[in-house]
Amino acid sequence: MSLPEGNDAVEPIAIVFWEMLSKGRSAHKKIPTERFDIEGYYHPDAARAGAINIKGGYFLSEDPVLFDAPFFSMTALEATGTDPQQRLMLEVAYEALENASIPVHDIAGTKTSVYVGCFTNDFESVGGRDPFGGPFYAATGYGSSMLSNRISWFFDLRGPSLTVDTACSSSLYAVHLACQSLRLGKSKLSIIGGTNLIYDPSYMRDMCGMTFLSPDGICHSFDHKANGYARGDGIGGIILKTLKQALADGDTIRAIIRNSGLGQDGRTPGITMPSPQAHADLIQSTYAAAGLSLDQTSYFEAHGTGTSIGDRYELSALGATFGKTRSEDTPIYVGSVKTNIGHLEGCAGLAGLIKATLVVERGQIPPLAGFEKANPRLRLKEWKIALPETLTAWPTSGIRRASVNSFGYGGANSHVLVSIN
Repeated sequence: MSLPEGNDAVEPIAIVFWEMLSKGRSAHKKIPTERFDIEGYYHPDAARAGAINIKGGYFLSEDPVLFDAPFFSMTALEATGTDPQQRLMLEVAYEALENASIPVHDIAGTKTSVYVGCFTNDFESVGGRDPFGGPFYAATGYGSSMLSNRISWFFDLRGPSLTVDTACSSSLYAVHLACQSLRLGKSKLSIIGGTNLIYDPSYMRDMCGMTFLSPDGICHSFDHKANGYARGDGIGGIILKTLKQALADGDTIRAIIRNSGLGQDGRTPGITMPSPQAHADLIQSTYAAAGLSLDQTSYFEAHGTGTSIGDRYELSALGATFGKTRSEDTPIYVGSVKTNIGHLEGCAGLAGLIKATLVVERGQIPPLAGFEKANPRLRLKEWKIALPETLTAWPTSGIRRASVNSFGYGGANSHVLVSIN
């Protein structure tokens, strides 16, 4: 992983990430000047032409441009013309294999698949504006298909290689496609990634104009202060095998994906308006296909962007599903990693899954960072939902199972069930 506040740490990133989660810390900071000078765009009125009405977000602490090009068989010229999302995705894929104790030479020439979720292409938007001064390797350096294909090329992988764009659900869609590939025998191992890097003020301006973003640049998920989402950098990666193959190979198993599902909101009053019924249907169908009951899930990692409508609709769907299987004394705990690292857009779903994996692995539920009091529009008691305000021990003995939501702004939804037993 390469996440806000942790990508320059000396300690293993999983340890740094868990420390941030468990202590309820936020990586929010002012937009770095090396990305763009926010003072040249800022105005408190988002309706003003050309204005950006926020000054902060969640950004990598180390400059994304830094890259060991020779290690990844790239010249300095090629690296200069290659989107940092591609460069960092190579690094994270290598680190994921290293974390899984899988030697690179063991997967060369094998049916290993690669699925990467992405959404934005800021590097191309900024660097491609000058028709006379673009980088020599722009044709390959800007292509989003290369996010997955470059990994397959570098490691000599022969399985499916696909880049997915369903907006903010892209990386959890990638997880689902990887699971399908493994179940169908199209691949024996899969590398899944998600990417997001912020460089282009123009896209930020467009999002401000449509009032997607929080004016204070902070994700206040489920809080009374919820006023829009805040953008964040992030590159994530995981390694998947079938459980049977992982056991046969003697691998360290961090968690088990019990099932995954995809869905769409369909026709709603507006293309970016979610559908609580579609959310509930996806939860029900994903659990039913896995033959699992809803009452044994104790934690839910929500999409939880911090928008007043989105949070309410998502939690109402939880009330219509999980809430029907429990009492007020046994609520389901709901969190969102966006309060810690912001909305990573193309990497958002994977960040939620990685957090959920750490939660079930450690048996502790982290607090919502910066939480003050619940949004009064959320009927938490009726929906049998608890929002963690401190580090909380897993509430039951036995099964540790969590659900993860990830939604695209065009209605492409994904859901994953993860457990350690």
